[in-house]
Amino acid sequence: MDITDVLAECVNLFGEIVVLVTVNVLLLIIYYPTVGASATIQTMSASKKIGFTLIELLVAIAILGILATVGLGNFQSSQIKSRDAQRKSDLSQIQKALEMYYNDRGGYPLTTELQTLLNSGSSWTGASGQTIYMKTVPKGPKGESYCYESDGTYYKIYAKLENTKDPKIITPSSSVCTAANGYNYGVSSSNVAP
Repeated sequence: MDITDVLAECVNLFGEIVVLVTVNVLLLIIYYPTVGASATIQTMSASKKIGFTLIELLVAIAILGILATVGLGNFQSSQIKSRDAQRKSDLSQIQKALEMYYNDRGGYPLTTELQTLLNSGSSWTGASGQTIYMKTVPKGPKGESYCYESDGTYYKIYAKLENTKDPKIITPSSSVCTAANGYNYGVSSSNVAP
């Protein structure tokens, strides 16, 4: 079970809790005056009614429903932004490792070499095993792989952001990692644009 499944369960549980609390409050509102829980209620005249009208109850239920909807919407939006922040952080870490690789080898790894590591999420070490560029090459928060392109003189790395209103959204200038495949955010070496 991944984090998205856990979050979905939390959202469902939150909705069930809101419904249960609403029902219990309504039951208290309806039955408390009729049971005669205090002497004050028992001594009041029959012409005075204690409790809420149907309209008042419907308004209260509508307000609770609106608040629950707004709360769930904000929760889901913040989860999307959180996952996108993780993707950006992952690309930044990979970018730093690529620069270390370049300093050691005088070039960047070719597309096939690094893309295999991105797909597997394994460790990225130098040829002799002495240099560890990344203990674990990250995958996206939903388990998706990032896309990498390089001929050895440059690199471009792309991710698929969920928040389409993010100001950092781009159209990839890549023949491998295209917008048609959903890639819309990228970083690159200083000699090319993402």
